[in-house]
Amino acid sequence: MPRAAVFSAMGMKPGSRSNSFDLRTMFARREFTWAATAFGIGLALTLCVWAWTQADHRADHRAASAERAHEFTDVMHSRLGDFEALLHGAAALFAATSGVERNEWRSYVQALQIDKRYPGIAALGYAEHVPGASKSRHEGRARKQGLPSYAITPPGQRDAYAPVVFVEPFTPNNARTAGFDLLTDPARRQALLKARDSADIVISGKVLLVPENGQRAQSGVQMVLPIYRRNFSAATLEQRRAALSGYVYAMVRFDDMVEAAAAKESSAIQIGIYEGGEISDASRLYQSSPHDPSPHDPSYDPLVETISKLDVAGRIWTLHFSSTPQFEAGVAGSKSHLVLISGLVISALLAALVWLAVAKQPRFVERFVEHRLFAALFRFRHRNRRNFRNQRIDGSRHAQPQSARWKAIFDRADWGMAMISDDRLQAVNASYAEMHGYTISELLGQAKSLVVAPEAVVELDARDRVGQGKGSHTFQSVHVRKDGTRFPVLVDIATVKGDDGETLYQAANVQDISERKLIEQRLVESTQSLKLVMESARIGIWELDFESGDVLNSVVLYRIFGYGDGLPDWNYDLFLQHVQADDREAVNAGFERAMKGAATWDFECRIARADRSEGWIWGRGSLKRNSAGEAVRLVILIGDISERRQAEDEVRRLNAELEQRVAERTAQFEAANRQIERDYSNILLLSDMSGLLQSCSTSTEAFDVIRRYCAKLFAGQAGALYLMHDSRKYLSREVSWGDDTFDLLSADQCWALRRGEVHQAQDAATDQICEHVRALHAPPDAPPPYLCIPMTAHNEILGLFHVEFARAAGAGPLAPVDRQFIITLSEQISLALANLRLRESLREQSIRDPLTGLFNRRYMQEAFRQQISRAERKGINLAIVMIDVDHFKRLNDQFGHDAGDVVLKQIGELLQSQIRGADIACRFGGEEFVLLLYESPLEAVRRRAERIRCAVRSLQLVHENRPLGTLTISLGIAAFPEHGASVETLLVAADRALYAAKHGGRDRVAVSGAREPPER
Repeated sequence: MPRAAVFSAMGMKPGSRSNSFDLRTMFARREFTWAATAFGIGLALTLCVWAWTQADHRADHRAASAERAHEFTDVMHSRLGDFEALLHGAAALFAATSGVERNEWRSYVQALQIDKRYPGIAALGYAEHVPGASKSRHEGRARKQGLPSYAITPPGQRDAYAPVVFVEPFTPNNARTAGFDLLTDPARRQALLKARDSADIVISGKVLLVPENGQRAQSGVQMVLPIYRRNFSAATLEQRRAALSGYVYAMVRFDDMVEAAAAKESSAIQIGIYEGGEISDASRLYQSSPHDPSPHDPSYDPLVETISKLDVAGRIWTLHFSSTPQFEAGVAGSKSHLVLISGLVISALLAALVWLAVAKQPRFVERFVEHRLFAALFRFRHRNRRNFRNQRIDGSRHAQPQSARWKAIFDRADWGMAMISDDRLQAVNASYAEMHGYTISELLGQAKSLVVAPEAVVELDARDRVGQGKGSHTFQSVHVRKDGTRFPVLVDIATVKGDDGETLYQAANVQDISERKLIEQRLVESTQSLKLVMESARIGIWELDFESGDVLNSVVLYRIFGYGDGLPDWNYDLFLQHVQADDREAVNAGFERAMKGAATWDFECRIARADRSEGWIWGRGSLKRNSAGEAVRLVILIGDISERRQAEDEVRRLNAELEQRVAERTAQFEAANRQIERDYSNILLLSDMSGLLQSCSTSTEAFDVIRRYCAKLFAGQAGALYLMHDSRKYLSREVSWGDDTFDLLSADQCWALRRGEVHQAQDAATDQICEHVRALHAPPDAPPPYLCIPMTAHNEILGLFHVEFARAAGAGPLAPVDRQFIITLSEQISLALANLRLRESLREQSIRDPLTGLFNRRYMQEAFRQQISRAERKGINLAIVMIDVDHFKRLNDQFGHDAGDVVLKQIGELLQSQIRGADIACRFGGEEFVLLLYESPLEAVRRRAERIRCAVRSLQLVHENRPLGTLTISLGIAAFPEHGASVETLLVAADRALYAAKHGGRDRVAVSGAREPPER
């Protein structure tokens, strides 16, 4: 039936204003309302999923970027620590030698391979401290050493200079710095003066480096370590300033150092390094990309940003890490945008399907009305067919209009209409025939099964039997076209019965619902796609309709809470039971705020799942209200973020481990730095001690030097130096420091001496303890850790070097480097003492008579001159006594020369016993001896000479068991200044007195009687 006929039957006029179409009526139509609602719900779900996915994605990137920043900071700290160790090594080179030449410095730097092993160091150099008055002399010396055009720049007279003397690698750019006065640059000057006063490494402020090879200018810093003159103390500020020799420095180029440390991060992270705590152009030391926006730019808004501090040599650097535009573009094209696009497409498709579905509904109602009218017309015709025959005139007047109306509806209807009787098609309209691909004449009289699918015939018969009792019924079926194709149809059959209740006809309205089925299929597919998107994003949906009370929950929601694929009675109270008690109040407060007016709220909380496992969820609630402000729908999205939380916990754990590793590395570096400083100090002390030992002329001086320096090297510890006696049976203590030790010890009391190698004992319970240590530390005091080192020289044991170490809480065994240092110290002392002994032995041989042990004539001449000069200056007396053995030639002839040697040796020993400390006894030659008696008046000299003469007479000399008889001597005395003012005149005067004693009968003492004239 045409729409106009239906509208007329419903009391509406075709073409009236109520049927016209415009924009306002479109928005007022219910299909738009349903489609907009569907699109809004889909859009809200899509935005929630997209926001959660993007937040989760960004959180992962932030965590990864923070870890990269910590790793980079650790690498930078380690790299700068290597640079500091490099400077300490260069300082040790200057400390170990008296002077470093240019070729030695070049060889040293080339061996370091700084280009490969220390990326970032542009130059390693030495700047000498030059006082203002020494400028010309310094420039002349540098020109003689291979730099003919060397001059201190900038020119001008200043109080002090710090010109670059050595610089390597000697590239053209570095060569231009030779002679440059570092004190003229403010940043470098501040660093040099601070390093000089602190005796430690100092890093300068920002220095703009000269570009080379067409590269852009780079920023850098200069690391400086002061060098002090050898054998000069640098304990106080004044001493350090006075002892300054120069500086070793490393020029650090930031671009090379950072690019080597962060090569793999260059495309993802922009790195900025700033001096101090302020981030600005003025304090910027380095920026990875000069084209990227600066952090202090108001428009700067990176996706990822991390700031950390780096403390190097007392200077604070701020490290700024941020994502690059390339990295953010990659993040922007991530899966969150895929979720957004997919959600928008699905939401639009869902809205279109809802529009089509709702748009068809009014047409179906209209057709339902028309179908009912058609059935009523059937019944009307059947009830009045007798009237058509019996009351022809009246019937014609009333039935013809009804028949015409029925025929118009039947012929013009755009849906299929058929009249069935005895299961055959008695009448069909054009739409029914066209729907099935037949003509009207081909269908009339045919069985209805012709157009019904075989599998649907049985169902159709069953429905007919059921429907006959109800009068009419509607169902879906499958019909077959003439070409054999099948299509779904919606069938409405009305049964027309007579007055006796007998079925006369069946009126069938048939509608092709292929388009509707396709829409329904697409709607199902869209719903499934949306469900897959939600499930792939692991988002659970919980929807509550306050008007209808309907609750919609997704399978993902049940799985998040550990219920598998579903739970019939899910509600808000059950949800709160799963929330951990500590988080329950905050979650419920957010829900209450939403009910009072908030549109959305977010929450994160811990949950206890149904299987008793724990997890984390993220939720976002959205509350929809009607125009009156009443809540009509609640949608809550819940995502399982347990893995993200675990990842964050793992990142925090890794950060803690990283911080711990940084702290450990820092502690190790500080310990290593302290060890280097201690080693450096020890090397200086050892160098000073070695120099002093080489200058010592006596063992007493050497022992005093050893005692003083060992007290410094082993502060708070005890030790001693023992030397082997000539008998090789025992050792005597010559030097000690700290606690008391034995004066003498036997060689077999020490394991080091018995084994001829170093002996170390750390624990008295497990190690072998030397007897001299055990005896010194009697119970209950346990022996401390100690080290015994046999001192050897020329394959001969000279003595023992013994060091005891104080016990400290948590102290470990002696470090190998410390043990080796003590062994080296012992070897240096051994060598110095052996050399000193050798020098003393050679000296004794040159000034001593080997037979008598007295000084020889050569020593006598020099010693007498010194004593006479001293006596003349001080105005004191001295005397020379010349002695001759009486009848010595006769004794030699009678008893032999060996007997004569015995006599001379005995007289030598007697004279040694008769003189005082300042006196000198010499063998003048043959059987003659000379004594120089210091600070003695003439009469006292005579008495001492008499005692010597009497002592010689009392000697009982025996040779080869033969008595040699009584021995006598004659003595001649000459006094200063009475008998002469020079050695020669005094010797002549004494010789004359001796001659007089000889002529006077021998065995007597004679004094010179006449004064010799002074020499001119």
